[in-house]
Amino acid sequence: MVPFWKKDKAFYATLLKITIPVALQNLISASLNMIDTLMIGQLGEHSIAAVGLANEVFFLLNLFLFGICSGTGIFVAQFWGKEDIKSIRRVVALSLLCGFGVAGVFTFVALALPEKALGVFTRDVAVVQLGSSYLTIVGLSYVMTAVTYAYSFALRNTAKPKIPMIISAIAVLTNAVFNYLLIFGKLGFPEMGVRGAALATVIARALELCLILFVVYRYNLAAATRLKDLLGIPASFVKGFFNTTVPVILNEALWALGVTTYSVISPTWVPV
Repeated sequence: MVPFWKKDKAFYATLLKITIPVALQNLISASLNMIDTLMIGQLGEHSIAAVGLANEVFFLLNLFLFGICSGTGIFVAQFWGKEDIKSIRRVVALSLLCGFGVAGVFTFVALALPEKALGVFTRDVAVVQLGSSYLTIVGLSYVMTAVTYAYSFALRNTAKPKIPMIISAIAVLTNAVFNYLLIFGKLGFPEMGVRGAALATVIARALELCLILFVVYRYNLAAATRLKDLLGIPASFVKGFFNTTVPVILNEALWALGVTTYSVISPTWVPV
């Protein structure tokens, strides 16, 4: 009996060519904020608890953005198969609009209400204060992250998965380098501690965004949406878009709600 993977080698070769970069890019992208937690651990228990707690906010944002981009990815893949570039750009424009809205809310909370947001998870004043100093800086990266996600998912669904993978790897490396420089004050940089970790993340996210925008628009890829693509979308197109994507977004939102509820009602670890 011939193994199934030998019956259609071309298909499985293409499948691996797409899925491996996507899996790696997901891993790399998710690790960007996690690096802050790992490197800040050298500053003590309160610092690592504060950064870990502040990144709970990003985790929630990440789930919402994943829901939005996964929903839009359904349309992007379909239109890519039809070679309908105009519709792909319309979908990307809608994805950006939704991402801006969600990330804008999270940014407002991070900048204006950091202590209230973190106070939901813990009553430890020192952890909340440290976490707030991190959140008010890293919150500046949320909108950039939303834009990057929209283009990254669009590239994945238009047979360009290696581009976001490489760019995410560069961003993670940048974050690690600037973490070292800004957390510990190396090579003449100020020693900023927790705030340095947040600033390093913002720098890495900004570089990530600039690189992906440069590649998409420099080579006029399918995801290169423009303002005219958003303004010219028919109402029927928008309705069909939200009819499909809203259930996906709600699925991720419910998961986020469950994780948050568990974090709130479960005993919170407090440094002693």
